[in-house]
Amino acid sequence: MNMPIPNRWANNLPLWLLLAAALGMIAFALFENYERFTFPFPYDHWEAGLNVVSWRIAHGEPLYSRMADPDGIEPGFYSPLMSELISQIFRFAHFSLFYGRLINLAAGIAFFFLFIRLFMKGRPWIEVVFATGLLMAADLQLTGLWTSPRNDIGMLFFGLVYLIAAGQAFTTQNIIWSVWAAVFF
Repeated sequence: MNMPIPNRWANNLPLWLLLAAALGMIAFALFENYERFTFPFPYDHWEAGLNVVSWRIAHGEPLYSRMADPDGIEPGFYSPLMSELISQIFRFAHFSLFYGRLINLAAGIAFFFLFIRLFMKGRPWIEVVFATGLLMAADLQLTGLWTSPRNDIGMLFFGLVYLIAAGQAFTTQNIIWSVWAAVFF
């Protein structure tokens, strides 16, 4: 009886196709994020508003003004963390869209590595590639949170750091992790 020799590549064809799709998504997302990062104008109204608020704060206007003041700043319902951070940079440097984008890129990269470290620890490399592709696809659907300065990426990053610290505090019963969780809460 002549049995065909199993072909390892053919048996794993669906896996290889999924891997190719994940790598394609990662490459496309990196290209798209590069395009957004180097865009010479504000990418959307969130980025424009954040930079205007930061510029006004850097030039002495208070972050929160009276409600009836028509010329007052309204930073939105998010935390003022990004507005204040970028305004401090504007005090010492010229106005540029680069600073907010760089802060978001750093927070996005840190979020990504914390996410992979937390949820993919001990997993096969191929699952990490799939998770990376899905995370990059989700970022594109959320209009580039990692490169377009917004107030919510900082909160997303600090929220993940809080979850990691709180998880470590509960599992290790170490007071230091509890303090870190309280700081990031």
